[in-house]
Amino acid sequence: GSYEVTELFLNNIIGTFLPGEKITCTISSGLVLKESVFGLFSRIDIIDGGYGYQLGDEAIADENAPFRSGIPVGEGGRGKINSVSLKGTIKEAVIDNAGVNYTEPIEVVFSGGDGSAKGIMTPKALVFICFESRSFSRHI
Repeated sequence: GSYEVTELFLNNIIGTFLPGEKITCTISSGLVLKESVFGLFSRIDIIDGGYGYQLGDEAIADENAPFRSGIPVGEGGRGKINSVSLKGTIKEAVIDNAGVNYTEPIEVVFSGGDGSAKGIMTPKALVFICFESRSFSRHI
């Protein structure tokens, strides 16, 4: 599009980048990039598998759920059910769209089934987005 993108590959990382953390990076040209770290979903944990669900039923981040931190929720987190028991109890769900700007785990709403299934999407992978006219991204 209309934005110039700089992609950086990080090696020998010590420590953990946290959602909301501010970072700076000086590239070889001397340009200093100021970035913010945003969380992306990396997994769905099943708390209660419910009954009557099928492979492919959707798992959607409940962006209306309350957050402990009070920070506005991200957007776009979606997944799907990829393993169920013979009774349709969810055994496993996977991320289809990691979304962006999630800072803490969020409840999942599953389509189909009896409506009793409960799950949590947890952000772990991170993307860095620039405050200036340049940006870079990197999943860790």
